[in-house]
Amino acid sequence: MICYECQQTGMKRDAVALCHHCSAGLCPEHALILSDPVTANYPVCQTVVLPLRARVFLCSTCRQALGQTIGSDVEQAGTPVDPAQVSQRG
Repeated sequence: MICYECQQTGMKRDAVALCHHCSAGLCPEHALILSDPVTANYPVCQTVVLPLRARVFLCSTCRQALGQTIGSDVEQAGTPVDPAQVSQRG
């Protein structure tokens, strides 16, 4: 499998990971490695974060998309954002 990001620029590098969100193949240069908390639910509706964290690979596009908040939309555009419109974005 070839790295999707490299292929877009005309290069060919072997992929060593897949993006957790979009499943694009990623080379070591383009694979962003994040640490994801693992939680467990206990009786009486209590969620506990466990000490070990899971490894997650993301491409830069998905990392930026998943990092969005309504607040960042307001800052970038400079105008208020209607939450109903944000939920309808695709």
